[in-house]
Amino acid sequence: MGFKREIVFNTSKPEGTMRKLNDVSNLNSLGWRPTITLKEDVKRAYHWYKRNADERTYS
Repeated sequence: MGFKREIVFNTSKPEGTMRKLNDVSNLNSLGWRPTITLKEDVKRAYHWYKRNADERTYS
């Protein structure tokens, strides 16, 4: 391909995405409670994907 450039990393900036935590203690302290389990939510997402996979357009 003929790429003849030097790759320089900017070490003053964070590398990759920031760490994300799924801590809902603040929401719980406000009285919020989930209405379905994580397992049920994953199951629903899987079935939605199976139904919509042929459309090839995701939004």
